[in-house]
Amino acid sequence: IYRQFLRRGDLQLFVNGDAVVFAEVEVLEAPPAWDQNVGDLVWKKRVTVDLGEGRGFDGFVGIRARGSTSEAGLALFRRDRLILGSYDETYRPIEIFKRSTSFEFQRIFGELELTGFEISYTKDGFRWEEHEEALLSALRAQLGSEPMNILRQAEEYRSKTPQADERQPIVRAAAQVAAVLETGFPVAVDEASQSPISTEFIPNFLTGDVDAAEPSVGSSQPVQKQARFNADDGLWVVEMKATLDDSSPDWLRVGSQYDAVDELSGAVAHKLDVVVNFAHPFSRQYIGPDGENSSLFLALASCIGMALALGKKSGARSQFVLSYLNLVLNSSFHIA
Repeated sequence: IYRQFLRRGDLQLFVNGDAVVFAEVEVLEAPPAWDQNVGDLVWKKRVTVDLGEGRGFDGFVGIRARGSTSEAGLALFRRDRLILGSYDETYRPIEIFKRSTSFEFQRIFGELELTGFEISYTKDGFRWEEHEEALLSALRAQLGSEPMNILRQAEEYRSKTPQADERQPIVRAAAQVAAVLETGFPVAVDEASQSPISTEFIPNFLTGDVDAAEPSVGSSQPVQKQARFNADDGLWVVEMKATLDDSSPDWLRVGSQYDAVDELSGAVAHKLDVVVNFAHPFSRQYIGPDGENSSLFLALASCIGMALALGKKSGARSQFVLSYLNLVLNSSFHIA
């Protein structure tokens, strides 16, 4: 948020006695992908646009030396303070970055200082009114212009760096997980063969401590976030809950009800409840020292929940699969 002040030395920021600095992005140095006879270029371009009536932007846009699905994107500033495009939520309009599977989405980054645009009352976004389209059109025109066509290079460039660096973390992870499975899966299989498993449908809704006003002993107040979207079969309301409940043996709980009444709109909706226990041994082992894998757990759990809900819609007794999933996770990882 305050990188501009830190760069100039206007601000010194310390956390637990350590000075905070902004980690600058390494910029790609390479020939144009369409002409290897040209020497290496530093793919970082100054961009400035005047949209009239005091509105415009000034800054730079470049290409990362190493692509990053999570860290690429634009950071938008007002009066040197970051407003939109934080570390984990960069600004990536489709007009510039295309879809999340594109190379542009992983490679393009930049910083723009905006003038003449008001910000929201929460100070975490701009009030574009009708001007965002004009801004993006002007920016795209500059990025696609010669002699340094950022858009073309981001799309066509292919790294010649050996892929060993990308594979090594996966190799290590596979070895670590295999060791856990060799120890834990025998216990899980034995318990599964001896434990009665429900063959019912997943419930329409979840009850218990996670829905209570006060958390249970050994837990804390759940984190809750709702996602809403329209599909061909109507409105979906997905309620994600992240709990920290040491007393629960389940990593994942799912409830799904078709033709429920949406409390917000009063319309008929498909309701999906997904509850992930972050105090579960599986979560604690793989969440990372700073909780960096939290989004992975929630995304995976939501996908499993949606698959179970769709299975229920098709007549599958989804609780059967979910019960075994929780049994295997609990039996395998409580000893890890």
